[in-house]
Amino acid sequence: MKRILIADGNEDSRYIYELYLEFHGYAVLEAHDGHDALRVARQERPDLLLVRKGLPRLDGWEVARILKSDPGTADIPIIGYSANAMAEVREGALEAGCDRFMLGPVAPRAFEAAIRELIGGPRAD
Repeated sequence: MKRILIADGNEDSRYIYELYLEFHGYAVLEAHDGHDALRVARQERPDLLLVRKGLPRLDGWEVARILKSDPGTADIPIIGYSANAMAEVREGALEAGCDRFMLGPVAPRAFEAAIRELIGGPRAD
């Protein structure tokens, strides 16, 4: 089963994404702040990281930058998201190493399509 790490400081947001992903057959890992996201990503090596820009303690884009610069985690696909629609936020996500940027709250069909494009379906084939 493919595993997705959700890094979001908002417990309700994490819960909603967790329910959606588990319903679609993915295993979910959670991180409540940027430091926790780095620790879990390094220890668990998820198939994908879903990271919110406005994480507590360490910004989501900085988390992406650190993970993409580390050979041990550089291959983890990252979807960055933010409720901020400014072009600079999107550009910042991509410059930091996010493979995709999505405007939050993320629409379910777009979310699922981006995940499938990056890592395929929920089962490791």
